[in-house]
Amino acid sequence: MRSEGVCIPVLARKRLSVPLAAAAMIALCAPALAQTIIPSDNDKSMMRGFPPAPDKIVTRMNQLEQPRLHWSLTHMRMLLPTASIGRGSTVSALPRGPQIEVPSFVDSAGAKYDFGAWMQRTHTDALLVLHDGEIVFEGYADDVDPSSPHTMQSATKSVTGVAAAILIDEGKIDPNAPVARYIPELVHTAWGTATIQQALDMTTSLEYSENPKDPNSDLMKHYSVASGTFPPPPGYGGPRNLYELLAGIQASGKHGEGFTYKTPNPEVIAWVIARVTGKRPSEFVSERLWAKLGTEQDAYVSVDPAGAEMMGGGMSATARDLARFGEMLRLGGRYNGQQIVSAAVADEMFKGGDRRKFAKDPLRHDMVGYSYHDFWWVPPTPGVTEALGAFGQHIHINRGARTVIVKFSSAAIGPGYDEAKRLDPLGFAAIDALYTH
Repeated sequence: MRSEGVCIPVLARKRLSVPLAAAAMIALCAPALAQTIIPSDNDKSMMRGFPPAPDKIVTRMNQLEQPRLHWSLTHMRMLLPTASIGRGSTVSALPRGPQIEVPSFVDSAGAKYDFGAWMQRTHTDALLVLHDGEIVFEGYADDVDPSSPHTMQSATKSVTGVAAAILIDEGKIDPNAPVARYIPELVHTAWGTATIQQALDMTTSLEYSENPKDPNSDLMKHYSVASGTFPPPPGYGGPRNLYELLAGIQASGKHGEGFTYKTPNPEVIAWVIARVTGKRPSEFVSERLWAKLGTEQDAYVSVDPAGAEMMGGGMSATARDLARFGEMLRLGGRYNGQQIVSAAVADEMFKGGDRRKFAKDPLRHDMVGYSYHDFWWVPPTPGVTEALGAFGQHIHINRGARTVIVKFSSAAIGPGYDEAKRLDPLGFAAIDALYTH
């Protein structure tokens, strides 16, 4: 069902003297050209004042803690050094279509959620929905706007996957070759026998543990420092940049037998992209994707202490520009009046991997029927693919429904994030159902 406006609970634009979470909510019918203000309880006092109050300062050390997480995800270039992913000289149009009216939905326990409650419960910072290339919903938390880049976290991996697929399609990378063919420095590591495709599908077997809830995992102890995300703690003796991290990883078994999600895979693929092209990944993504898409804003990516770009989780972009990226893939690589990637590259992102190998990952038992390929998550629904990132970052593309959904969130690791991971797919399904016949 489509209409010229969307009636959901939204917040008045005037400044309120009470915290946002406690603000009175009113029902507005947002006109087709308006942007909905998404209810949120973000602490707007972070990093305000000259200087900010001591308990309102966000640092590299506390950036992922509440109530600082929302500020860090929307201001990452103020915390970490970054490299720009430049836009082109012209901006492609994102026309407005009839605005959606999303029905309520229920979860597996029978709890009912309307559209506004869903966005609030999942700590939404931005939500943009395209149908047939037209904006049918656009909403932001009241301190975020269409020009605000938001950290994508691991949805960055999916951009890296497309970049690699371009080079594979052009014959510049052999997906069946070992990574060390392109990075000889890694011949005596796990990458000496792991192939490019195994890295892209995360079926490598690495001596590396990735669990954001475990402070002793390699992700939290080593990757976070090597990538420059956190400062090294006193007495730290581990890798201090991504090159050192990758050079120290050995195989823990036979590659190709099962899926295990590990972020060193996209980082080594980014190194391959740089070695093959002679360009930084940010330059390649800018030239081959960002400038051609007609994006409105530069994107950017954080860099480690050695200048390596964090293509496993460090990219920030606006919701509108990621919607353009998703729409290009939905349309088989053609967008903004040109074939940006080949149809074969675009289709590869929907292809999916081996579901039996995916099911072997003990941390993915809730993702029944999914598979993983080229750093994209592919659900059992035909014609659907997803880019996912920590704290609730999404690019959801459904060719059958002809929709692209971009969602940025700041749900901290823990119960809030677990709830968001459970509810977000239900919200996407409710939106897609409006256009699925």
